[in-house]
Amino acid sequence: MKTIDIRDEDKKPTHIKFCGTGDLVTYSNNYLVFYESGDDDNTALCDWDDFDNFIKACYKARELAGKDK
Repeated sequence: MKTIDIRDEDKKPTHIKFCGTGDLVTYSNNYLVFYESGDDDNTALCDWDDFDNFIKACYKARELAGKDK
């Protein structure tokens, strides 16, 4: 598995590191997939066709948690 920091624009990413942990996001079999640091399993977050709705749901969850300020 090739992992790069999203800030390195010279290489095509296969997995995206988005925080200081080893957690990664990638695309696999028409799904947005999350790999949690230290876990060999992955979690399908959403079907690629529902990606825009998933992003809206993340923002709404942050708003409901009071983290949007």
